Amino acid sequence: MNPFNNGLIRHISLTALALVAVPLASCSGNNTSNAGSSPMPPAAPQLASTAVNTTAPVTISIGPSTLSNDRIPMYISPSTASISVSVSAPGAATASSTANCTTTCTVTVMAPIGNDTFTVSLFDGANGGGHALSVGTTPQAIALGSANTVNIGLKGVVASVALNILQPITVGQASSQALSIVAKDAGGNVITGGFSQPLSLAITDASGSVSLSASSVTQSTDTITVAYSGSTSFTGASVAATAPGVAQASSATAPIVTPTSVPITIHLQ
Repeated sequence: MNPFNNGLIRHISLTALALVAVPLASCSGNNTSNAGSSPMPPAAPQLASTAVNTTAPVTISIGPSTLSNDRIPMYISPSTASISVSVSAPGAATASSTANCTTTCTVTVMAPIGNDTFTVSLFDGANGGGHALSVGTTPQAIALGSANTVNIGLKGVVASVALNILQPITVGQASSQALSIVAKDAGGNVITGGFSQPLSLAITDASGSVSLSASSVTQSTDTITVAYSGSTSFTGASVAATAPGVAQASSATAPIVTPTSVPITIHLQ
């Protein structure tokens, strides 16, 4: 069993410890001369030098032992081969790091102290290469002298979609039925949980007698209903799902079981 295809893996915890170091520096006092000598001008005061760590190491680890948290769903594809993390903060350069995965994925990145934004991505190629399979972003304040925990969820990156309805529409008979939506990642694995980008849905029907219960889906558990009013002017309809970077799915046609039935063709544009 692939360790990344485990329902218990639902979130990642990122832990950072920031330390501050302030070395001591002495200040020289006023120098005075021996009796009878001309007075020397006072020495300029010297400021103590302070060295502060402005970043902290953050280690990210995901695997079968990752704790479950229903409020932070996570999609980890069985095709996961590497992990990448980037950290951005106002006024600071973006820090990033990648690592290859075995039974777990572990990577460390130097996070700026202050208000950061963490982005974690999983890929099907080594060293952050290939196709993105899932991604998650979250803001987090990293504090000095503290163990900082960052909880971040991962959503699946949709590469293809298959749409279908199981029953035909019979002209003149009002009906309502579910639209089947199966989204897959670049490795051909069915995505469970949230999608990194919403899938937009649109229906084409010249008669205006068929409608969808929603115009988009954001996760695999969303339910879409196809409703038909029963109008006798209905001659057919098509449903399309679109999202940036999503490849066209193979079209599916509802079966025709009586002479009065017409198909609904489902396709992805």
